[in-house]
Amino acid sequence: MQGNPDNIFDLSKETQAIKKTDRIKRSLWNIFSSGLPAAYDLEVLRKIFLLNLMFLLGSFFLILLGTIEFILQDFILSTVNLLFFLLLLGFFFYLRKTRNHNFVSLTGTTIAGFFYFFLIAYGGKGNTAYVWTFTYPLISIFLLGARRGTFFSLIFLAMACIVFVFGSKVEFFVTYNFYLKLRFIPAYLTIYLLALVMEKTREIFRGRLESAKFDLEKTVVKLENTNEALRESDEQYRQIFESIQDVYYRTNLDGEILIISPSIRDVGGYDPKEMIGRSVLELYSNPVDRDQLVNEIAVSGQVTNYEVTLKAKNGRKVISSLSGRLVYGEDGQPAGFAGVMRDITERKLHAEALQETEERYRLLAENVTDNLWTFDLSTMRFSYVSPSVIGINGFTAEEATGFQLQDTLTPSSLELATKILADELLEASRNYDPSKSRTLELEQPHKDGTTVWTEVCVRFIYDNEKRPVAILGVTRDISERKRLQNQLLKSQKMESLGLLAGGVAHDLNNVLSGIVSYPELILMDLPDNSKLRKPLETMRQSGLRAAAIVQDLLTIARGVATTYEPLNLNDLVNEYLNSPEFNMLKQYYPTVTVKTDLDSDLLNIGGSHVHIRKVIMNLVANASEAIKGNGNIEISTMNRYVDQPLKGDDEISKGEYAVLSISDDGSGIASNDLERIFEPFYTKKKMGRSGTGLGLSVVWNVIQDHKGYIDVATDENGTTFKLYFPITRDAILKKEVPLSVKDYKGNGEKILVVDDVESQREISCKILEALDYKCISASSGEEAVEYMEKNTVDLILLDMIMDPGISGHETYERIINIHPGQKAVIVSGFSETDDVKKAQILGAGKYIKKPLTIEKIGLAVKEELGK
Repeated sequence: MQGNPDNIFDLSKETQAIKKTDRIKRSLWNIFSSGLPAAYDLEVLRKIFLLNLMFLLGSFFLILLGTIEFILQDFILSTVNLLFFLLLLGFFFYLRKTRNHNFVSLTGTTIAGFFYFFLIAYGGKGNTAYVWTFTYPLISIFLLGARRGTFFSLIFLAMACIVFVFGSKVEFFVTYNFYLKLRFIPAYLTIYLLALVMEKTREIFRGRLESAKFDLEKTVVKLENTNEALRESDEQYRQIFESIQDVYYRTNLDGEILIISPSIRDVGGYDPKEMIGRSVLELYSNPVDRDQLVNEIAVSGQVTNYEVTLKAKNGRKVISSLSGRLVYGEDGQPAGFAGVMRDITERKLHAEALQETEERYRLLAENVTDNLWTFDLSTMRFSYVSPSVIGINGFTAEEATGFQLQDTLTPSSLELATKILADELLEASRNYDPSKSRTLELEQPHKDGTTVWTEVCVRFIYDNEKRPVAILGVTRDISERKRLQNQLLKSQKMESLGLLAGGVAHDLNNVLSGIVSYPELILMDLPDNSKLRKPLETMRQSGLRAAAIVQDLLTIARGVATTYEPLNLNDLVNEYLNSPEFNMLKQYYPTVTVKTDLDSDLLNIGGSHVHIRKVIMNLVANASEAIKGNGNIEISTMNRYVDQPLKGDDEISKGEYAVLSISDDGSGIASNDLERIFEPFYTKKKMGRSGTGLGLSVVWNVIQDHKGYIDVATDENGTTFKLYFPITRDAILKKEVPLSVKDYKGNGEKILVVDDVESQREISCKILEALDYKCISASSGEEAVEYMEKNTVDLILLDMIMDPGISGHETYERIINIHPGQKAVIVSGFSETDDVKKAQILGAGKYIKKPLTIEKIGLAVKEELGK
């Protein structure tokens, strides 16, 4: 069939026209888009299209109007129009080269504003140039957006109003009539508001479109990920289905097999393809089992490890463990069954064979608290561990089986056990003795990071050739027994040292009384400018420092045993950090920084101000000593409620506590020193730097006496002491203002001083006489009782311990039988004892410790006489 040549020609011309039109479209797109592709960002293309359209339209009208103005001989306006045309042309090519529409929009809008200002100010022929200014809100808002466009539009309106107001006063400005001004402003604002509404609407809809686009993209990505996950899941399911050893099956309610995994071939010898569509009853050795299984599933919806007997294709019985469930259709009604069958025939036979043997040993191994184990000498690993091991070191039997010796012993115990094992193996190779056993105490690591002490009884297991091949052992937890033993030894040691310290302290207090009291008495009579005042004050301060050390000895010997008052640990910490003692410590250790982290809501405790402050001072001093070079000490406080006992250096009982923590980043305490740090006179300090060795002993005794607890944590990175103090709900009492000597002087009252030491009687009497009291002394309790049988006194200053003879308590008891209600002040070189408390119950007043000072005696006597 021949085609019409004319038609072919017509089609060729039509194709050429289409191509020409496409070329024109592409050229126009290229011009207005500055060469950007159609797929470019829509917002950028819009701005560039708008800019290029303004450039081309503006250029056309500027050339046209510039030419007309030139003909009309308005050379200024003609020149400005042509210059602005050149500027637009430059912007056009700059935009095409850089596509920097933001810069062009901002700069172009600014220059256009000045250009239009010129037009409205100059006016042109017939004052018509102002007409251009109405396009300015459209240009600024469409190019810069609603916010910045509003700014530029209103700025220009303000500039136009300046021309309207000052037009007649400025030579260059043109003058407009009143009605034009009146029409100009609302017209300008109307165009501005129209442009603003259009642009704001466009921005809102663009934001919504962007949000919808983002949500759509997220949905697409999510769907793609879901599809990919489904594909992977299908592939994994297929691989699992084809490779599992258990038999997966699915049937309808009538038992017709719908799906069965290939593993049925290995379990029963059936071809899986041949089983599809056949009844599952063919697999059961006894069809009744299937009915029972269906009933079980019907009741609970599923079964787990349901034991049934199946038959293989060759007639062999297969014992199976079956787990199945109901499958529901789309209508929510039961549609069939799905499940998994596992061949447990071999396991069942082995279980029956081993059941009797296992039962005997299971009862033995699982019902004893001691851990039974065997250790294979060929592999040097534990071959059996009984379940009770978890109660000893936290590991399960499965975890502990296969452990080596180093996994179950601390380094020191491992060294001991390895040496003993080598010795015993050598002895066993020489002398065969299967009944020989040995008991050791070994330290084992616990799973939670702590350690436990155990008692291990072991003996060798021999082969037929009488060679040791394994170790049979029994391990028992003796941590509690060990702890009690250590506490007993510690208590005995502390008691012995305390008795020694107490006796020494009592004698030293008597000796120090002269060193402290006589300088104080002499200073009362010396003029302020005396050269002897400074040496005497130094003697007195030295005596007080010695008395403080003696007080440490008494704390160790008898405990704190003083009157408790409500205290706040934060106040004590801050008081110490501002004390002369701390300033002196900083001079010794200038490279150590002390930081604090004190809980502002810390609860109060009941305690002795002086002793707890001494605890803080001792711990900070020890922490400073532990730091070599630069380092940090952190003092922190916190409230803590202990809801279950905590095991640290002491076992911390349940209750509310205020906790004081003092940490350093020094080298830590060596393990062989840790157990001895609270012993009196045990010190690692350097000679010449406060080395009495009493610091931590005082800490321990103070905490014990305050019914608190100490927890010490140390390693190579530093040491932390945590002190737990029971809290009190009592408020802190206000401090009394210090009194002068005049406030506690007497009025000639008669006082009997009873002390077995002559120097003590002499010191006490001199102090009392200096305070305007009359003083009589007695060297023993018997002498005091004899004196009181014939005389009366206003008050007795009574020493508690007098040897030989009766004690202060017995002396006071006899005296009140003679003079009921006799006032007395108790004096002792020891801390407050039971005898002191008994005497106070009988009516004795305040208790003061030696060495005596004027203030101590004066206040105590004045207070008791005032009752």
